[in-house]
Amino acid sequence: MNIQKTKNNGSDIMNKCSKKENIREYKKLAKQIDRNLNDRISRTEGKILLHVLINRFDGFARQQNLVNVYMAYRYHWGNKRTAKVLRALTGIGVIHRSRCESDNWTLFFLVKGFFRKCKEQIYRAIRSIKRRLSSHHSAIFPDIAHHVA
Repeated sequence: MNIQKTKNNGSDIMNKCSKKENIREYKKLAKQIDRNLNDRISRTEGKILLHVLINRFDGFARQQNLVNVYMAYRYHWGNKRTAKVLRALTGIGVIHRSRCESDNWTLFFLVKGFFRKCKEQIYRAIRSIKRRLSSHHSAIFPDIAHHVA
């Protein structure tokens, strides 16, 4: 996957893949969905969610709640329906699902083949979760936070 750099006043804004490359990745993964999911409704829902993950979330969804909210707003899907399709796509290997080691309930979803593109976003998400947890811990135990710092 070739990465193009978008420039604004000479500085990089973000590494973005071209739309053509996103379409090529989508078609490749959509074939995998067609091969592995049996009924037509599951294939259609899987392709819709894959399209959303690639084009709306740039291949990396930082939290399942963000995907749930977007799918409810745009496609009127419920949380259970979104979770079911995410599990199906994870089961056939189209997306990778992992839990954050810091809090063990935040789920990350990464479309297969997008790791190089999303590596910095993943690291930023992990750092923000660690910061959030450390501030939460210091709010509960204020005396310990002063001794640790």
